Amino acid sequence: MFGDIAAITCSNGDHNLVLIDLPTMEQRRVIHRGRGPGEMIIPASFHESDGKGILYDPNMSVCVSIDVEETYNTGEAVMDTIGLFSKSNLKPYYFCKAGEGFVSGNALDDGVWYSYFDSSGKVLSNVRAISFPEIQGTGLDFRRSLMLSSVYASSPDARKVCVANVATAALSFADNNGGVLTEYKRYEISPPIMISKAYGTVFSPDSKDYFRDIYATNDKVYLLYSGNPLQGGDIPSYEGRYVVEYDWDGRVCRLIELSHTISSFYLQGDNLIALTTFPDTKILFFATE
Repeated sequence: MFGDIAAITCSNGDHNLVLIDLPTMEQRRVIHRGRGPGEMIIPASFHESDGKGILYDPNMSVCVSIDVEETYNTGEAVMDTIGLFSKSNLKPYYFCKAGEGFVSGNALDDGVWYSYFDSSGKVLSNVRAISFPEIQGTGLDFRRSLMLSSVYASSPDARKVCVANVATAALSFADNNGGVLTEYKRYEISPPIMISKAYGTVFSPDSKDYFRDIYATNDKVYLLYSGNPLQGGDIPSYEGRYVVEYDWDGRVCRLIELSHTISSFYLQGDNLIALTTFPDTKILFFATE
């Protein structure tokens, strides 16, 4: 949310981003899909930092900062390139901006869950890998893929970082001192359920999705909990009905149960503004008090 403007990435169509003025529901579609100047191929990891929208194109390894209100008013994307990872072997996919750099998974180091990257993709610090015994001895690519399947958030003042895993109930809190991450609290609550097949160890059909979206303030961290089966089930695994509120000491403050499942969310005062794509795509508003 940027004032009264909601910003949602588009998975298909001619543009990558749709801006919606909530009082009028008027829409602007911006950032044309393509490889030319001011265009992007795939929109990913859209979030807010320093009052700007942060959007990443993993296909081109480019991150941009968008002035959302000015973009809405002009109908043209007002943006600056703030990260260029094309020359680095460590290209992030999902990530968050934290101060001058970015927090994301580390695909090349088996002993690392997530890292702090500068704007060129150089790794400045690491946090150790998820250590459930159930995933030890599985294939290297599998373990890396599992840890990359995480959601990332920084406090607005960039002093703290929270990372949560989608495929396991693992949650990490770390201090950020100018790009040096120091983990101070970790939960490894529920491992994935694994089965062995002829071609390797894989998730059981009984495995679940856990943390699907994340939002942080300087005081609290909010995590969307799915708990839905990875495979099958009546509700898609990317949708969840519960938002868990933590403080930055890693303590659970409250559990917010919603009347409808959602796939992503934002908090504005006492209101939770969310997106659902099941069974139809809608913007939903919830009072959290």
